[in-house]
Amino acid sequence: MWDSPIHWLDIRDIPLFSRDDERAAAREEAPSSPYENWIGALAGGARAIGARVGLDGNGGDQLFAGTDIYLSDLLRTGHWLSLGRELLRKRRRGARHLFASTVTPLVPEGLRSLIAALTRSAPPRQYLEGDLPAWLRSDFVERHALRERERAHLPPVGGRDRAGAQLRWAVLLPMTGYLHSLLQPRFLSAGVLSRTPLMDRRVVELALTRPHAERVGGLDAKHLLREAMRGLLPESVLAPRTARTGMTLSYSRRSMQEGFPDHFRELMRSPMILAELGVVEPEVLEDSVAEYLQRGGEHLRMDLYHTLQTELWLRARRDANCVEPGATSPFC
Repeated sequence: MWDSPIHWLDIRDIPLFSRDDERAAAREEAPSSPYENWIGALAGGARAIGARVGLDGNGGDQLFAGTDIYLSDLLRTGHWLSLGRELLRKRRRGARHLFASTVTPLVPEGLRSLIAALTRSAPPRQYLEGDLPAWLRSDFVERHALRERERAHLPPVGGRDRAGAQLRWAVLLPMTGYLHSLLQPRFLSAGVLSRTPLMDRRVVELALTRPHAERVGGLDAKHLLREAMRGLLPESVLAPRTARTGMTLSYSRRSMQEGFPDHFRELMRSPMILAELGVVEPEVLEDSVAEYLQRGGEHLRMDLYHTLQTELWLRARRDANCVEPGATSPFC
């Protein structure tokens, strides 16, 4: 549209798994990003054509999209007709998702605890609360209060404006900056600076003042951002889509299915440090790998990836700390 040359990179030539042992040894902490090699390739491609600054789109989802939590606000405030229209437009997402977005956020915390006590089970999950990996040992989960710690970092469940509270939570979420810090070295090693235009203070202040209706409605999202780009991007790009395209998920899904089995088999040739430390049950982990390869699953995919990277990080620390005779590291 702007008659500018484009330098394409073929995503099929960028491996998800590459020199993972070396990268784990170089990290100060265990967490890793599945898109680290992807970012490194983009930075290298940018530098190859003479660019020294790379712009990313971080902030678009947090500031201009939102989630279906606004349905609970419509229910709480008695906007029945608007709620009915939205539920009808979103019916393809399924009754379970719509119930979790509309009714569950309105259940008081005290009632959650009462239900848990009466049923002798875990409290009903909060909005956006996920399942912990099945291979984590139950005594480890309880000893370190992992479920409670996860809930403490979720968006506020009370208040009059849950959609607004979640927006502010998403903007201030420390994880966003932390993930950026994991990827920034790949830019710098290529001689490229990474910048995030959407997180400019002026853009953030504007986005925080706009009503939720300008973010999401029905199956479409980012209404304000789309209108701001009208005339600057092709109409085909701005038009609503019947299905989401250009997703990073496709890359990690394919790469995990193709590359993870070999990496996992190699990993299991030796006893897992995570098992020795009482964190995971290896047998359950193996069953979960088989389940993923057969059925897939988004949360399962990411949990398996991070478990692999954490084990590699621990092994790198063990190898580094056990070289000298008489080493007293707990990993030795």
